[in-house]
Amino acid sequence: MNQSERQAFAPQHDKTVIELKAGEHYFKTTGIVEVVKGWRGVLGKDKDKEKDEQSLPALAKGKVIIVSKSELLEKKTTPPKLYTEGTFLTAMCNIAKEVTDPVLKAKLKETAELGTKATRAEMIETFKERSYLETKGKNIVSTPLGKMLILGLPNKLRDPAMTAIWEQQLDEVESGKYSLDKFMSVIEKTVTTYISDFKSGKLIFKLPASTLPKCPKTGCAGFAIEYAGKKGEAFKCCVCETRFKSDQGKVGKEIKKIKKMKLKNNPSLKIS
Repeated sequence: MNQSERQAFAPQHDKTVIELKAGEHYFKTTGIVEVVKGWRGVLGKDKDKEKDEQSLPALAKGKVIIVSKSELLEKKTTPPKLYTEGTFLTAMCNIAKEVTDPVLKAKLKETAELGTKATRAEMIETFKERSYLETKGKNIVSTPLGKMLILGLPNKLRDPAMTAIWEQQLDEVESGKYSLDKFMSVIEKTVTTYISDFKSGKLIFKLPASTLPKCPKTGCAGFAIEYAGKKGEAFKCCVCETRFKSDQGKVGKEIKKIKKMKLKNNPSLKIS
């Protein structure tokens, strides 16, 4: 069976968005409406895929339906999946998805990317070398240092839209639509302004108050960070690096190293 024949027997469906009004409340749901059963009419549906797909009935605009029952369910939202190196590179190519400003989002949607094919992988390696990112299995995660850097910066400096716009302008410089001297002048002025604002206190690099327990060591201003030790959970100070036992999730007694006793070669010493 060739490609065109397979497509002829393939199931066909429409992705549908339904908006409903019940009293003063509005509800919205998305799903699929099967238009042509195709081979599913003979073989049936794939049970695993059916779980991920929400089927919706065919409805017409303005149609009135009866609510047979309703219930309130308490659920938790799931966090987004961790990046792998592949998905991280893809996100850098589609930076508009990470931009919240609707005007900038529309402006960046078609062309804006962070870096180039030649520099994106190099950027990730640089982040690792500077301890902003680390690899855990197949995933790339931010380190505590990386998180503190992002949290401490003002919103407009950590917004990816700024970098994406610069990348757009560099593309225009490359195509001859924009002057390199003008681009560099704007960048220089922008960076100089930010530095001046930090020096004057107009912009502040400020970290949120830490929720971590303070290091029990006298005179140390560090915080105790929980980690998985060889003998179970333990704590380690981020400044003096002193280790502490975990006492039911709280910082316990200091873990002191036991010095190993070295025996010198002595012919008169006999150990039985």
